[in-house]
This record gives sequence, structure tokens and C-alpha cells, in this order.
Amino acid sequence: MQKYKVADLNGYGIKTVFVDSYDEIPSILQDIKLKSLCNNVFISGSIEDYKDFDKSSADKLIFKLAYSLVEKNFKVISGFGLGVGDNVINGALQAIDDSDHRSLDDNLSLFPFPMADTNERTDEIRARWAKYRNKIISESGICLFLFGNKKTVDGKTVLADGMMEEFEIAKSMNKFIIPVGFTKSVAQKLWDKFNHELPNYLNPKDFQKLEKITEISEKSINESVQTILKLIEQLNPQNS
Repeated sequence: MQKYKVADLNGYGIKTVFVDSYDEIPSILQDIKLKSLCNNVFISGSIEDYKDFDKSSADKLIFKLAYSLVEKNFKVISGFGLGVGDNVINGALQAIDDSDHRSLDDNLSLFPFPMADTNERTDEIRARWAKYRNKIISESGICLFLFGNKKTVDGKTVLADGMMEEFEIAKSMNKFIIPVGFTKSVAQKLWDKFNHELPNYLNPKDFQKLEKITEISEKSINESVQTILKLIEQLNPQNS
């Protein structure tokens, strides 16, 4: 009877999946949820110190990346990180404007961080921002990490702790994580970590190309964007 039931469901376009126990169902549903979000790409990043990049080259990289993602019909999600968010928005909007088949709602989602209330304690602000980061990342399936530094009140450049927090959240939610190591700072730190024990969802040959750019130029930026897109497209069920 089971065989006939499966055939009957198949006639309605319903594919049957057999499990050995009910305990397997939550993990299967979690995998389905993650895959269903793989069209949503969260770009995490902030820049105060451009390191090996000049501002113009960094702007081009981020702009072209966001533009290309929307061009491929991905939805770009941004938390409006300093030095990154504005270029993400500009690239995505330009791609939407250049196409008759793209819409703002389908291809761009913005989550600018709420301003801190001067009456709030530091721990209250951190808790509120952590909750906000969880909300942003839960909307995505793939998380890109670029650059990741900030300046302290005394002008010293340090790693962006907020970006590290976003990585930990993405990791806890089992999101697909792609650190763009050649942009340095937090992204490089994450690349080194991933390169030590590469997740099975990352193609080793393509991932190694994200380690460094020998010479920053229009050509190398375009090639790097294509490498990132290739890694992302490999995770999208529509390309499976």
C-alpha cells in the first residue's frame, strides 16, 4: 500500500522522503529552511582602514559584487556597515534600475542599525544590537564577510567586534559563510580559520583564490567578484 500511496502523491507533484525515525524530521526541515534562504545573501563588513586597498578600489569591489548578485537575481541584505553598506546599496539599486525584471522588494533588504539611546547603558545597547543582528542573519542563507575594522575613540584601528559577533551568530544558525580573506581585518582572520578546516560546502580551488590579490586592478576586482559569485551559486538549489 505504501508503494501506491507514494505513486499517488507523486501524481500531485509531491515527492516522498523516507526516514528511519521521527527524530530525523527536525534536521531535515532545518536543512530545507536553510536551502530555501540561499537566494538571500547577507553582506557583513565595515571599513575605517582600507589596508592594501585604496578607497576607490574597495568601493568598486563592493559595488560590483552587489550589482552582480542582483543581476543574478539574488536578494542582497545589508546592515549598512560603515564604508560597505552605501556601496552595497548603490550597486544593488543600479542593477535593479538597469533591468526591467528586478524589483526593490525582491532584490534588496536594508537593516540600518538603530541609533543608541543616550539614556541606555552599554550592556542594554549591546543586547539590543545583538537581537537586531540575529534578526538580520536569520533572513539570509549565505553570509559574506568583507574587511572588518573600525577605529576606537583614540583613533586606533582594531578588528570590528560587531562583525565577529555576526560571524558567531551565522555559525550558530548554520548559515553558509564565505569570508573574503584578501580584504584583510576580520575577513582575513575568518579566511585563515576556514582554510585550516575547510567546510565541505566550499570548493577548495575557488576558496583559495580569496586569500589574496597580488595586484589590485580593474581586472583583479572583476575576477574576484566572479570567484565569489561562483562559490555562492554553488550553494543555490536553483543551480543544483
